[in-house]
Amino acid sequence: MLLNRFRYTFIFCGLIQYLLLQQTSLNWLNISFMLIWIILLQLGWFVAQSTKFRSILLFFAMTFGMGLSYYNHQLYVFILMLNLGEAALKYSDRYFYVTSVLLVSNAGILTYLYPFNSNVVMSLLLLVTSIIFWQIRPMIQEYYRLKEDYYHHEKERQEQIESTKHLMNHIQTMKDVYILNERNRISRDIHDSIGHVLSTIIIQLGAISSLTQTTQPQVSKMSQELREFSSKGLQDIRQIVHQMKPVEFQRVGFLVRIEEMLKEFEHLSRIRVLINHNEPTWQLNNAQEAVLYRAIQEFVSNTAKYGQASEIRINMHYADEALILNMEDDGKGTDHITPHLGLMGLEERVHQIGGKVSFQSASGQGFQTRLVVYKGGRKYENSLS
Repeated sequence: MLLNRFRYTFIFCGLIQYLLLQQTSLNWLNISFMLIWIILLQLGWFVAQSTKFRSILLFFAMTFGMGLSYYNHQLYVFILMLNLGEAALKYSDRYFYVTSVLLVSNAGILTYLYPFNSNVVMSLLLLVTSIIFWQIRPMIQEYYRLKEDYYHHEKERQEQIESTKHLMNHIQTMKDVYILNERNRISRDIHDSIGHVLSTIIIQLGAISSLTQTTQPQVSKMSQELREFSSKGLQDIRQIVHQMKPVEFQRVGFLVRIEEMLKEFEHLSRIRVLINHNEPTWQLNNAQEAVLYRAIQEFVSNTAKYGQASEIRINMHYADEALILNMEDDGKGTDHITPHLGLMGLEERVHQIGGKVSFQSASGQGFQTRLVVYKGGRKYENSLS
C-alpha cells in the first residue's frame, strides 16, 4: 500500500512537470506517448506475473519515456525515477545496473544536446537518485526477503492452526465414538448380567409365592413383595440402560462412522468428497445402517476404480418417513450401465430392508446412485421424489 502511494506520487509529479513544461505545445501525439508510458508502467507493476514479461514492459516503458524526452527536448525525471525505482525493487542486479546506466547516460546525452537549466537540474537529480538506489538496494532486497519469509511463516502458521483444528475435531470425533462404544458395552453387560439375574430371581420368587400361597401364606406374601421390589429394580436398570444409549447419540454415531470412512478414502484416493446431511429425525435400525454404509463404501470405491473423477458429492436427507441418499461423481460416466456383482448385490441388500435403489449415468456426466430407505423398514408404494 505504501509503495503504491509513492508510485502514484511520482506519477502525479511527473504529470505536473509534463504539463508545466509542455503547456504551450500540447498535442495528441504528446499526450498519447505520455499515457502509453504510464500504462506500460502500471501493467508491469500490477498485471504482469512473470519476471520476463514484467521486464519487457518496463523496458518498453523506459523506451517510450526517453523517446518522449528526446522528442520534446525535456527530461521527465519523475517518471524516469519511477522506472529506476521499479528496476531496483523487483529485478536482478544486472537488470538494475543496465537500466540505471542507460537512464543516466541518456539523461546526460539529452542534457548535452539541449542544455536547458531544467534538464541540467533533472539530470543531476536522476544521477543522485541512481546513486542512492545503488546504495540502498541491498537493504531493499533484505526487506523483501524478510517480508516473503514473514508471509511464508504466517502461511505455515495458518496451515498449522487449520491442521490443529482438524486434529482437535478428529480427536473429539474419536472421543464421541469411544464414548458411544463404551456406553454400548456397559449397557449390554448390565443387560446381559444383572438384568438376566434379576429376571431369574423374579421368576423364582413368583414360583415360591404360588407354591406357598395355601400352606404358608406369610411366606407367599413376603415372596410376592420381594418379587415386586425386584421387578421395580429391573425396570430401573432397563431405564438406566436406555439412558446410557440415547437415540440422538446413536444417530450421530452412524454419521460419524460415515464421515470417518470418507475422510480416510479422501486421504488415500486424493478424490474430494463433499457430504451434506440434515439433522436426523428418526433412528435407523442396524440392518439399514449396514446397508447404507456398504452402499456409500461401494460407490466411492467404484468411483476410484472406474470413474476417473475428481469430486464426489453425497447428500443424506431425513424426511418424515424415509431417508433419501443421493451419491454422484464428476467422472467420465457411461451411456450403458452394465449390472455387475457390486450393483446387483447392492440392489439385493436394499430390497431386503424394504428400500429402493436406482442408478443413472451418461457419458461425460458422471455416475449417480439414489437410495430410499423407509422408517422402521416399512415399504411404501409411492416413491419419494
